[in-house]
Amino acid sequence: MKRLPMNESIDPEMETVVVTSRHTEPSTCSNILMNTLEWKVEVDRWLRENDIHERVRVKLGLDKVLFHRKLKISISSCPNACSRPQIADIGMIAFVTPEVDSEQCTVCGACVDVCIDNAITMGEDAPIFDRELCLGCLKCRDNCPVECISLSEPSMKILAGGKMGRHPHMAEEIGILKTPQEMIRHIDILLMDYLENARLGERFADYRLRKGNP
Repeated sequence: MKRLPMNESIDPEMETVVVTSRHTEPSTCSNILMNTLEWKVEVDRWLRENDIHERVRVKLGLDKVLFHRKLKISISSCPNACSRPQIADIGMIAFVTPEVDSEQCTVCGACVDVCIDNAITMGEDAPIFDRELCLGCLKCRDNCPVECISLSEPSMKILAGGKMGRHPHMAEEIGILKTPQEMIRHIDILLMDYLENARLGERFADYRLRKGNP
């Protein structure tokens, strides 16, 4: 298949994969955990280098792919997920992991009160985090009066299989990413499996649901 030069953009009318991201540039949003520009650039490059736009069009069996049938990749810079990665074919959500210095903690309960996800309970000496409920935001750290809560370096959760339409489905978490390069390895596995094994005309999320992919 014909490959585009690295500096050649694709006509939006010919795109069959839509990549959206939040906060690829500096912003006043207080919830940002990382700049997603590098992540989006890596996805766009991989799509061009591997002729994915054309290969998805062929798989869908259409001359022109309308927006609602295009494959969606969404990258969110924080757990608020403004770019809606939970309903994208493939989504990334930035998060951090809180840690507590129990020697400094005064057991005041401020972190419990501010957590909107009910992920924190107060133990005898320090708060206890429910890692299943914690989305990894900034609120507990920012509201601790003695600054005893620290946060890990940001990572990305990767999700797959989300969609809207007549039979909506939320994307399911399939891994944790530290770098854009790790993201590309996951996307390569996901989309090559789809391109090689899905039925003609079958959309990505429908293929994953039919196959029962984890």
